[in-house]
Amino acid sequence: MKSYIVLLIVFFAGLLPAAAQEGNLIDGCVRDYAADLDYFPDKAEIVDAVNFSVEYFRHYKVVTVADAFDGAPGFN
Repeated sequence: MKSYIVLLIVFFAGLLPAAAQEGNLIDGCVRDYAADLDYFPDKAEIVDAVNFSVEYFRHYKVVTVADAFDGAPGFN
């Protein structure tokens, strides 16, 4: 019975959302990398700017510029 309860706890713990830091790391480097940790809990909210987007992944983000200047191709 105890092993059944432990198995259920482990199963349901795996369904919990990934952990997040208290805020974005802005100084220094990550010392103990964890693949399931969201390293960008504070997301940029673009309000008035145009022609670029920000996509967040757990340990990196991608900024895509759609139109840097007249006639320029988009780039990341």
